[in-house]
Amino acid sequence: MRMVGRCHIHPDDLATVQARVHAGAVVPAWRDDPRHAGTRLRALREAGFSQLQLDFASGLTHETISRLKAGRKSPYAGTVVRLAQAFRVEPERFVGHDRNRAIEQH
Repeated sequence: MRMVGRCHIHPDDLATVQARVHAGAVVPAWRDDPRHAGTRLRALREAGFSQLQLDFASGLTHETISRLKAGRKSPYAGTVVRLAQAFRVEPERFVGHDRNRAIEQH
């Protein structure tokens, strides 16, 4: 519902909206430990993509991906989803702690 230019969310829908906005728990976890997520992003990229291939597949710029890999930038949910789709993995893969699972190919 929209009132006076603001979007109001019914309390019953709040969890659903938060899950969509945060790509589940991925965005908050990425923001809590950006270097860990960047390391996992780098491992996934090195396991199957050149930098140019990832840029093209995700639709993100080289600069954005470089900042994410270095842990200098935290993503929006849409960025996480685009990267996950490019790699054909679940978004949780970027913030998990199982090293072997980070680089398993799709």
